[in-house]
Amino acid sequence: MRNKALTLTYVFIFVIFGLLGYWNPLVGDDLNWWSLWGTNYFFNGTFLTYDGRYLGDLLVILMTHFKIISFLIYGMSAVAISYLIMKIAQSLFNNYHPILTLMLTAILLLTPPKDIYRQIWGWHAGFANYVPSIIFPLFFIYIISKYYNNFSTQINISKFSKSLLLITAILSQFLAEHITLLNCCNDLIILLFLRRHFSSDFFHKYFCWLGLGHLVGAILMFINGAYLKILWQGHDSYRSLDSQQAMLLPYLKTFFSNKKIILLIVFIIIGFVLNFRKKPDSKFLTINALLLVDALVAIVPFFVINPFGPRCIFASYVFLATLLITNWIAWLQNYFKVFTVISLALFMMLGIHFDKIALNYWQINELSKQYCKYQQTIANPKVYIIDYPNTDYLWAPNMSEDSIFQNFFVKQPDKPVIGIEYDKWKHHTSQLKINDFAKFDRQIKITN
Repeated sequence: MRNKALTLTYVFIFVIFGLLGYWNPLVGDDLNWWSLWGTNYFFNGTFLTYDGRYLGDLLVILMTHFKIISFLIYGMSAVAISYLIMKIAQSLFNNYHPILTLMLTAILLLTPPKDIYRQIWGWHAGFANYVPSIIFPLFFIYIISKYYNNFSTQINISKFSKSLLLITAILSQFLAEHITLLNCCNDLIILLFLRRHFSSDFFHKYFCWLGLGHLVGAILMFINGAYLKILWQGHDSYRSLDSQQAMLLPYLKTFFSNKKIILLIVFIIIGFVLNFRKKPDSKFLTINALLLVDALVAIVPFFVINPFGPRCIFASYVFLATLLITNWIAWLQNYFKVFTVISLALFMMLGIHFDKIALNYWQINELSKQYCKYQQTIANPKVYIIDYPNTDYLWAPNMSEDSIFQNFFVKQPDKPVIGIEYDKWKHHTSQLKINDFAKFDRQIKITN
């Protein structure tokens, strides 16, 4: 029964997050990856000088061309992150509750500060690099937690598994530069400070393959022409090396003044104090320290690398969420049934809420594209573009202000663009017939 409930929990997480990827429309850079530029990205050699995010770029190309792939990657990434945080908690406590852990993690993933949400769940290009990239650092922390001071366990691993570890470690370096550096930093932390806590068997059968993969992957990423140009000239067409304190520090001030983040940190501190009073073992303290260090290291590159955006904080947010889970889950064991029911109900309500928002965005985006296409067939002196009710959960301006959207779907640059607010056009759609925009167009012009 428990296994069935656990499986059903994974299905809930997979579907809720998968629908975000399926329904959220393509915005901003997504449209460039969807265009011929993205289709030919790997075939014409653009990838050699654009960036070293080879896996992330491949993911966003696939996601922008096939909605089912977007559904699968969004869902699988959320499940993988939730699963790994659950396994970290399992390695630290004998009494832990997997379903409650999964639900709490999924809720935290679904409710970051709004500016992070927009650039992660509301932007395919942002998601492709910044969400899958966090999976491997969490896997690494889980492995460290599992084998820390565990000298008696015999590690049995096949040649195929070793090869898979090596390939996975290499691929994990092709998603986001700051996570590439973080993976290498974690390797150094183990070698320099924690080596005596692991058996030689662990180093021979796990760590050497992971470390080698990270090193090879980092080299392959940073020999990309874009980074060589930055090294010699200080910038390329997108990135540059300069002080980001003017942008990063004010954002961090805003980030840590967010009510959600304040509560998150307060509960982390309370949980740690409660655990510290119980005199936790060195493994618990080490994993907590490693999570905190990783949260800080994931931010450090952005002090000198431009551009910076809220999406760059997502990894640190996940590490803080993991700290919260690992410090509190054992204290909820006497109330786990109540908290499990509450967290499941809350996750489902939040999931349906955000999925409905994504569906509405997608429907409006499709309607706006069809209406723009219709206007190309008539002699209008102006172009009317219908807008979203808001862009609170999308990383894009409204379509009437979005030059990328207009470049792809308006195709009438000589005509002025008139944006139609959501409240002014929505009630006209009740009588709109499929592919018949004549009446809709007349009503728009009369009321605007």
